[in-house]
Amino acid sequence: MQSTIQRSPDVHRSTTRRRLGRVLAAAALALTHVALVACGGTTSPDDGPGPPLPDTTTLVGTWKGNLDQTSGPNSYGTARITFVLRADSTFTAVSDNPLYCSLINTRWTVSPEKQFTATGVDCTGTGITLRAGVAALRLNGTWTATSGRAGTWTVGKE
Repeated sequence: MQSTIQRSPDVHRSTTRRRLGRVLAAAALALTHVALVACGGTTSPDDGPGPPLPDTTTLVGTWKGNLDQTSGPNSYGTARITFVLRADSTFTAVSDNPLYCSLINTRWTVSPEKQFTATGVDCTGTGITLRAGVAALRLNGTWTATSGRAGTWTVGKE
């Protein structure tokens, strides 16, 4: 025998609404999870936005000083150097010693820890990296070359 008891249409609608509500809640949770994963996850209250980037506008301009090779083959000796740092993060580097030729493909940056880094390629294709701590009117640092040469440099803001 077949049952003649039928559910009321209101009960059926109520059950359907509950199921739809559960499906929507699950979908919202899943989308929240996907969004958090795509954005790098959640952060705890201890995770701050990180140290602020230093103001680099004061570095833009002309800097002059000395450069010396302290290690590596065939020492080029000392030189007077002039850096011109531009606001677009490029720079020029010119020396009075012809063995230190001008750099091309140059870029400079300052890290949140106030570490100045400048890179470029000289006329022989040798990669050059200069590093220094940032100070208001003077940069003192070291330089390295892919050729194995290295040294120190100091410049003051003009």
